Amino acid sequence: MLSIEARLHQALETINFYERLITSLREALRQYRLLDAQIRLEERIAALPTTSQERLRAAFPGQDLAGLREAINVERKRL
Repeated sequence: MLSIEARLHQALETINFYERLITSLREALRQYRLLDAQIRLEERIAALPTTSQERLRAAFPGQDLAGLREAINVERKRL
């Protein structure tokens, strides 16, 4: 039979475990969504002419997905 203090420590350890699990799952979901957005943008870039693709990749080398999305829309309107 466990004392109340031992039960409390077990419960706190369980809570901490689930909090760490939730945090890691949230981070994995964020990474998945980011990768999904990058793939979708790459598909949209691939549909553009080669000169537009080069210009967009040079202008947005990082992970500015919102800016890249807007730039893709502008390039599509030019065509």
